[in-house]
Amino acid sequence: MHNLHSTTDEDWVAVYFAVAGTYRFQTTGLSVGTDTVLEVYAYANGGKGALAGSNDNVGGAWWDPNSKGSRVTLGVPANSSYLIRVDNKSASSIYRDSYEWPRYTLQVVSQ
Repeated sequence: MHNLHSTTDEDWVAVYFAVAGTYRFQTTGLSVGTDTVLEVYAYANGGKGALAGSNDNVGGAWWDPNSKGSRVTLGVPANSSYLIRVDNKSASSIYRDSYEWPRYTLQVVSQ
């Protein structure tokens, strides 16, 4: 479980794929008030490379918090690395206590 505790907070995760395949990157389990933006970058020259994919909203019923989740599906080559950036579009600054901070789970799943 990750959280975004301020308007400038963003989470970065690095992943390595030993095996080629199609992978789904997604945010799930969103708390009320969370609206994630997901960006996946190729890892190149020791840092962020080209943007490989991005998504703002998965969509769905307005009352389902996960409708504001994000999903990117990519074909990745063997022995490749990616940087995942997750940001929150909602006004995180209104949350005063840690139990109120926007929360989500990041999943990387082989298709």
